[in-house]
Amino acid sequence: MFKQPTLKQPTLKQLLLGSLCVSGLLTALPAMAHQAYMIALGDMPEGKQVLLHAGYTEALFVPEFPLEASYASFSPDGQKQELQPLSGAKSATVLELPLPQSGTYKVLATKQSKTDYAQQNGQWKAVYDMAADKAPAASERPYLIRSEVKANDKQLVSTLHGQVLTYVSKEKTSTAVLAPTGEGLEFKLSQHPNQLSQQQGLTLHVLFNGKPAAGVGLHLERAGAPHAHDENAEDQPDFVSGQDGRVTIPLSQSGQYLLHATYPDQKTGAQPVSDRYHSALSLSVK
Repeated sequence: MFKQPTLKQPTLKQLLLGSLCVSGLLTALPAMAHQAYMIALGDMPEGKQVLLHAGYTEALFVPEFPLEASYASFSPDGQKQELQPLSGAKSATVLELPLPQSGTYKVLATKQSKTDYAQQNGQWKAVYDMAADKAPAASERPYLIRSEVKANDKQLVSTLHGQVLTYVSKEKTSTAVLAPTGEGLEFKLSQHPNQLSQQQGLTLHVLFNGKPAAGVGLHLERAGAPHAHDENAEDQPDFVSGQDGRVTIPLSQSGQYLLHATYPDQKTGAQPVSDRYHSALSLSVK
């Protein structure tokens, strides 16, 4: 949910990323660098509350922009509570999660965003509102600016349904909030997300509207790992779900990870689907 394109020129990058954050873009292009996340300052706290931060990141879990979305928590007994971000932070969204009872909480950020597309010379490209004198040359970017779209160009709108989530367990773990909702793109983990170990690895099933989703590409990034990104290349997944939606992921190192996927796949230049779904989950591996 929540990815953003990177430009070579720093000033243009800042301009475009700022514009996209304001407009609420979650993800639109196949090759991207900025990814949305949410993570707690400790996934097994013992106090009455725990602090979380969320944002757009390129160096994983180091925020550059706040993540403007709707936030909610689900308590161990399944009760939903809306969360309001704390004010004042400029580089991240900061939240405080109350922990009135022991067990596992799910914290969820959701947002829908619409992206305009236009077809030119047989290629479909995203369309952004940017002044012509602020944009790179057309040959140097994978998107169109509004003034380049012609009246006879084929146009459509694609909606992205995005969610970013994390789990926090107070004093002990529980499983009620781990049950899939049957809506959108979800990860059904075979292990508890707050009890992952390097030796055990991770097994999960990718679900779409409650059913196994085959051929979904997943990305797993580790905090502190070198960031490699080719903005001119297709976004190649680290893992792909099998026919039963199953994915087995080895965990070579302990640390904090972000697992994310977008469905259905969108190839560069192809006609966008009307609805896409993105899900990102932060994990801590012992």
